[in-house]
Amino acid sequence: SPKEKQELETFDSLLNRMLQLEEELKVKEENKKEEISDIKVNSVIDKITNKIIGQDDAIKTLVSNIYHNQKLINFISEQEEIDPSLLDSSKVSILLDGETGTGKTAIEKEIAKELDLPIVITSANSFSETGYVGPTITDILKKLLDQTNGDVEKAERGIVVLDEIDKI
Repeated sequence: SPKEKQELETFDSLLNRMLQLEEELKVKEENKKEEISDIKVNSVIDKITNKIIGQDDAIKTLVSNIYHNQKLINFISEQEEIDPSLLDSSKVSILLDGETGTGKTAIEKEIAKELDLPIVITSANSFSETGYVGPTITDILKKLLDQTNGDVEKAERGIVVLDEIDKI
């Protein structure tokens, strides 16, 4: 009947409009998340540069690279069809070099604190491949897991710092 046809068209029209609004809302939420993330990075940089004076470039570089790694982890973990081994080739490893007492370790600790990431700092002098002399990589990863109270997902996002490499 014409009345039923008109009601069906009205219903289809309302349904399409609801779907369109839902899609617009998703886009707005995505944009909002990106804006919040960018603001968070800038606020982390500002907080740390206010605490540790004279290391602005190092702080910006470290925060940016650590944030980049976290975004990669998020992206790859959300994808069902992407091989997680891609993370190994995409993430950034960082070598921080500088004079003793310039705040390298303090910067690393502050970044971990501000980004709510577990961090393990260990001297490369005591590290051994076989474990006969000092801790092994497994021991370092256990420390990350301990810091997160067994939360594997959070431990996987942690920061491992091998300090005193220049002293070996």
